[in-house]
Amino acid sequence: HVSFWHWVFPLFRFSKDLLLKYASIFSQKEHSEEQKSIHASIRNAEEIKNYKNDSKNLAKWLDVSTVSRHGREFDAYTHLQAPSKADTFPNAQVLTLESKSITIPTAIDAKAKLVCVSFKHYGFTLLRSWLNPFIAKYNPSAVVQKDQDGYIDTAAVTTTPGGLSNPTGAIAYEICFVEFGFLSMAKSLFASNIRGTVDPSQVNRTGMIFGGAKDFAAPLLLPNVYTGYAFLLDRNNKIRWKGSGQAHPEEVEALLRCTDELLAEKL
Repeated sequence: HVSFWHWVFPLFRFSKDLLLKYASIFSQKEHSEEQKSIHASIRNAEEIKNYKNDSKNLAKWLDVSTVSRHGREFDAYTHLQAPSKADTFPNAQVLTLESKSITIPTAIDAKAKLVCVSFKHYGFTLLRSWLNPFIAKYNPSAVVQKDQDGYIDTAAVTTTPGGLSNPTGAIAYEICFVEFGFLSMAKSLFASNIRGTVDPSQVNRTGMIFGGAKDFAAPLLLPNVYTGYAFLLDRNNKIRWKGSGQAHPEEVEALLRCTDELLAEKL
């Protein structure tokens, strides 16, 4: 007769081999995921390096294709990105219109932060299509009058410029790049010009950066210097939504809806 152990031992060896095989597969999978993460970091660093070295990025000329697209380098997001998939907005030293240095977006204390960035006047004008509806809903101010050149009649302004703290609400902040660093010598002139063109409630929510556009744009891989970009950040400065150029009506609706969703998120 065949003994009991004649059957048990082979079964035991088979089970042991099977367990070792699956343990090996699981280990390889973990290692593979770790390698993917490392490769993604390396790839991202390489992308940023290549971006800085490629003269085509942030082109110096306003080409016809950019104008024909109304500065739209990409379509705006239609929904919020999950925090785990969202990139972090890079910190930047910004000079306020009162010539104070602050770090944006860290200095903004809000549950939802709309940070708008422009490098040229063309992009600056396009950003009104994102900023104005946002300000009207979340940071309402008095309707102001402008002269025929588009400058605000400061005599008609009755509102107090907003601060950077709204812990349970939303704040819009605008960064205006000035191409050359040496022009900071005329910072008061630039500040005066910008102050006359932005909404009065945004005076303390607008800043300037002189030079360094490419270093700032590289982590965000921004494709063009002539347009404007809008980024909706959460409290942790994760980019949960973004848009570019002239906003379409449905994209403005998406921005406001996403902001409402962000404000409703539990901390």
